[in-house]
Amino acid sequence: MIRAVVQYTEASAEQLRLSLNGGWPWETVRTEWTLYRVVHPDANFPYQLFKMLTLCGALVTTPRAYYKAQRGLARSRFYLRAREKWLPIPKMEHIQKERRAGS
Repeated sequence: MIRAVVQYTEASAEQLRLSLNGGWPWETVRTEWTLYRVVHPDANFPYQLFKMLTLCGALVTTPRAYYKAQRGLARSRFYLRAREKWLPIPKMEHIQKERRAGS
């Protein structure tokens, strides 16, 4: 568990660096794949294939352009409806949700 939190934190910091300062396309791919593995360790093959396809875009563009496009897609109603219908974002089953005192 601690390893996953450290990996997530380091990859998130790297993602921020790439989106602000730029870098190499393969750094974007490595960072995004690390985040994906940490957040969705039990993702099935169709989800992994979809992620691999989206990362092809990261290989042919700058990190800044990739993250700008990623943010644009995240705000697109068409994209969100298509994901909901055909390939919903997987739930994070590996994270245990606990109730807090007083809730």
